[in-house]
Amino acid sequence: MKYKINKIVNIDDIEFIYSKFIDFSPQKNVFCSKEILHYFFEDLDLYTVCKNNEIKAFIYLLKENNEKLISEPFIYSG
Repeated sequence: MKYKINKIVNIDDIEFIYSKFIDFSPQKNVFCSKEILHYFFEDLDLYTVCKNNEIKAFIYLLKENNEKLISEPFIYSG
């Protein structure tokens, strides 16, 4: 089975995609809230990793104003 990586470019997509993903994750905790993503959205490149139609993980890349990446990827998986 192949994996597909999709970039989230619209902040409104966080509400639907991420909330649905994290609500069913057995690994959810206070540090994986959608509010944090809303707050830092302009400073993140956010991607979903899907297997078939199921989201398996989210990848966060922190960037500076000039779009230069400044961190290693953060991965939330469910």
